[in-house]
Amino acid sequence: MVQFQVSAGVAQPQYGFVPSHKINVTQGSNTFSYWYVQDPATARAFDSQKDSDLVELMHSKGLEFQLGQFESFAIGADRNYHLQRLTSHEFLIKSLR
Repeated sequence: MVQFQVSAGVAQPQYGFVPSHKINVTQGSNTFSYWYVQDPATARAFDSQKDSDLVELMHSKGLEFQLGQFESFAIGADRNYHLQRLTSHEFLIKSLR
């Protein structure tokens, strides 16, 4: 099981996006950052009360990725996402609708 904390996102000019949220996942002594971006801006916002399943799924998938690797997928009928590994401990989650 992983623990996560959610905070407001801060512009990430080195990556070219402005996330709505930063999700820090702690697993053992490691901390991983997931930048949550709504693309388009009208896409589903992150809800820390309802999206713990999303965090668990993204973390388990993301750890398998090589740097730069990405995947798009759906959770249910109304939740579409894009996950990309940016660095060894940073990931991008785009909410697509």
